[in-house]
Amino acid sequence: MKKYVILGIILLSNFCFIGKIDAKDFVVPSADYSISDQEVTGFPYSSVVYLSKKFPAGNGSRGSGVVIGRDYVLTAGHVNNGWETVDIIPGLRSNNTAPFGRWTGDREKSKTSPYYQGGYGRDDYAVIKVNPRKNNDGSYTHIGDVVKPLTLLTDAANHSFFTGDNLALVGYPSFNGRTQHFSNYNVTKIKGVYTIYGMSRHSGGLSGGPLLNTAAQVIGPYHGGRQVSAMGHPKVNEFVLPWGLNQEMSRVYVCPDKSEWEIKRKQINPEGSYVEKKNGDTISSAELKKASEVKPGYRLTKLTDGVNTYDVNNSLKMLIGGLTLYPKETIANRYQIKFDGNGGLGTMDNQAMTYDQKTTVSKNKFEKVGYQFRGWNMQKDGQGQGYLADEEIQNLSPEQNGTAILYAQWQADQESATVSYIDDTTNRILSIDQLSGLYETRDDYATKSTIADYLNQGYFLVSDAFPSSGLAYDKPGVIQTFEVHLEHQISKKMNTKKVSRTIRYTYEDGTKAADDVTTVIYFTRLEIINEVTGDTKYGAWVPQDGNAKFDSIASPTISGTTPDYLKIDAINDITGETNDMTSQVIYRKDVPSSIVGENKEKNSLPNEKKAGAVSAKAASSKTKSLKTILPKTGESSTFKQSIIGFLLTCLIIIGGISYRNLRKTF
Repeated sequence: MKKYVILGIILLSNFCFIGKIDAKDFVVPSADYSISDQEVTGFPYSSVVYLSKKFPAGNGSRGSGVVIGRDYVLTAGHVNNGWETVDIIPGLRSNNTAPFGRWTGDREKSKTSPYYQGGYGRDDYAVIKVNPRKNNDGSYTHIGDVVKPLTLLTDAANHSFFTGDNLALVGYPSFNGRTQHFSNYNVTKIKGVYTIYGMSRHSGGLSGGPLLNTAAQVIGPYHGGRQVSAMGHPKVNEFVLPWGLNQEMSRVYVCPDKSEWEIKRKQINPEGSYVEKKNGDTISSAELKKASEVKPGYRLTKLTDGVNTYDVNNSLKMLIGGLTLYPKETIANRYQIKFDGNGGLGTMDNQAMTYDQKTTVSKNKFEKVGYQFRGWNMQKDGQGQGYLADEEIQNLSPEQNGTAILYAQWQADQESATVSYIDDTTNRILSIDQLSGLYETRDDYATKSTIADYLNQGYFLVSDAFPSSGLAYDKPGVIQTFEVHLEHQISKKMNTKKVSRTIRYTYEDGTKAADDVTTVIYFTRLEIINEVTGDTKYGAWVPQDGNAKFDSIASPTISGTTPDYLKIDAINDITGETNDMTSQVIYRKDVPSSIVGENKEKNSLPNEKKAGAVSAKAASSKTKSLKTILPKTGESSTFKQSIIGFLLTCLIIIGGISYRNLRKTF
């Protein structure tokens, strides 16, 4: 199903030529159907109204109509006659709900065609004046500010429908309850320009419903039976405008293209350029063109509303309705290119151009002694858009019959030079400065600042071949080359590190037994840094005095105690990567001699790893050398064993129990 379109609130002038768009552009279903409750709130169905009338005798009837102004509804003449009050409901839904609200009609200001005769379809039209609805806050809402008024076609000479056109009849027939109904009609007979015959018969309620063309413009209201009263009557404007519509303001919108037109034609007072006047006032061709948004480089000749074609050189007259238009026909502007020698000698003819067409620029015929031609530019000083010789050009001027000027661009014969900055470490070029200047001139270029930048980056200067007095362009046709050589600066420094071993001497309760003994080995290594890349290399760690081991250290003698380690062994192959070390020696009180003598053999543990390193005194005690710290449970074991030894001695004396068996038991 194709929906139809609202086009504004302006009427077409008799002075405007209106062409016809092929009927095939309008597509409607082949069968009638009911408008859904969702569709009825959209464009253009929301602009079709349900009329509920009450008569003085207390009876009532129904009809249909369409919003054509801010405060006006078009309907059939016979629908307007006789009512005392009328409720006007746009977009009424099937469940009798009014999504946009309800309005009432003004009996005194509602008018019917003076030509209407009861029972005849001709001139069966009327306009109901709608009272603005008062809101709770005291403000008023106009029906045409809520739903979009549809355009009313009243041009007698160009009624905008033809035999064979498909049209849409929309309204609220009684047989369909409160559901809006759509039926299509293919025009087969037009009697003059006043009445269309051959409509399908429908029940009451549809009278006054609008017949719409493909752009949702109103052709006229449905009379009933098989007729629609077309509004192309010569006297329509004479009567309709004075009914109050000539005091309403309407607008003509001209969109830049069809896609924007598709959007704006459905909106109430959309943004954009427009011409706004009272219905009936004349819109000049100049006003219409001024409001038109046309693509640069083109001039507008014809506009369209999706159905009709309008010549922009003719005037329009604001009637009832409105138009939202977009360009149907534009013509590309033609202009001339004028060539200026800009100091060169010679002449060139102008070049004719058409907007949006590419053309190769004319060949240069100017000459200037001592200079080379370098192309064209839109500005004399070369600061505008430039073009090379033989380049394709387009769109230099958007104006019809306009003139664009291209200025010849010249360059004096010149020499050039290069200064290369070379990294000798990596054998690559760091940068190249391109220099140029006129022959027999000097260049103020210097290498000092660039070299300083590289020195700050970690380079050192090897050589600079650029002349200290500056560059002279005195070698015609020769590119002078200069080289500045640099190398990476390498920094060296010595790293130092120490590795220590600490021996702690404590009693069993953790108190200090003797001063700690700390031995330190110092290492050094070479660090080499590339100041440009930041790369760093390291040498091997080397002991400063050539010693890379910790010597064996004997535990000091403390009277009345015995250390659990007689010495701390030597450790070889210490490197700069070795972590600091800590060893601990625990001193325990000596066991009474009576117990020691009996247990001498059992308390003396072999020191297999440290054979020959134990003193004579330590031979009768449990002693050994140490590489790591013993756990605390080991530190308290000597005391426990002394108590157990004493108890075992008592048991041997009393019970004659073997010491060896008791030892095993414990």
